[in-house]
Amino acid sequence: MADSAAMTQDTLFAAKEAKTFLISRAPNGLKMVKHGQKVAEEQPGEWLAPSTTAKTNNASVYRVQEQSAIYYGFDVRLIVLESSALDKKKRHTFKRTKEQEFTLLQTQQQAFDKCAFHCKEDAKEALEKWAQKKKKKKKKKKKKWQYHQVHPTIEARQTMKRKRGRPKKDEIPQEIMTCHIQLAVTFDERIYEEACRKAPRFVLATTVPSDYKGDEIDAQEVLRLYKGQSNVEMSFSFLKDPYFVDEIYLKKPTRVKVLGYLFLLALLVYKVFQRRIRQHVTEETALIGAAKRKLVNPTGQAIFQMSPMFKSLFWSCRAVKSNANLAGRFTYEQKKVLSYLGLDETIYL
Repeated sequence: MADSAAMTQDTLFAAKEAKTFLISRAPNGLKMVKHGQKVAEEQPGEWLAPSTTAKTNNASVYRVQEQSAIYYGFDVRLIVLESSALDKKKRHTFKRTKEQEFTLLQTQQQAFDKCAFHCKEDAKEALEKWAQKKKKKKKKKKKKWQYHQVHPTIEARQTMKRKRGRPKKDEIPQEIMTCHIQLAVTFDERIYEEACRKAPRFVLATTVPSDYKGDEIDAQEVLRLYKGQSNVEMSFSFLKDPYFVDEIYLKKPTRVKVLGYLFLLALLVYKVFQRRIRQHVTEETALIGAAKRKLVNPTGQAIFQMSPMFKSLFWSCRAVKSNANLAGRFTYEQKKVLSYLGLDETIYL
């Protein structure tokens, strides 16, 4: 599992030599990705039925379409995905961008309304300066007007020029001709809807065969494997917690390195502990945690909060009697946790 930076020739050769497979999000700039998205757009009937990789009620729903490609001589499977969660986020972003564009154009029109030019040449010069300024911004950012078509025009108007102060009784106002810039703004609904439709789509590239050691690995299984990396990444937040690694009082770099390995071993034990509990927990056999919360997919931290806080006790005799007294202090949920781990109350003796 890797990010889009791993889609290089060297990475593919290294994975082949190591006899491993690669699953990565393909960069949108690749030709095969652009072609894959274009094919998916032209073949709407090839999308598989929507599915999800999580069990929660508000989990993202994905539509999947699989294609094939050749990348640096390697056979690559392209999994084109459309996410419902991205759809909601992107539509909100596009709506905000559309409103910002229209506001900027209105502000610019108000600035032009304040300027009256004496001839068309002056108005054209002002328009050219505005266009050049807009082109410079395009180089730094995306196209400035993504969802609006702007057509500037120059209008000639007759206005009455009056002198300052009170006019004379027989004075005739002088008529002058001035030029004004008008921006004809049109919202391009077709481009806007097309962008909203394509935005929640991304492409996964993988070298995993569809049939591996007798197991079928379809496009939805590839998606499930890819989404599973978030669980691993979230676990490593423990290693970045300032509570543990903000200040380390060790003199030698080798000792700091050893401490890092100890943190990794502690994380491994923690995840094994959590996994063993989750293997026994279902919707019907959910644990009841702190504050009487129902735990269907409990974390190790939530399980620790359920654990009894006893000190280690040692007896050379009367062990049976002491064990009997200690056993009464465990709740039903605590005994379930111990049984899931293959343990009993005697571990506290």
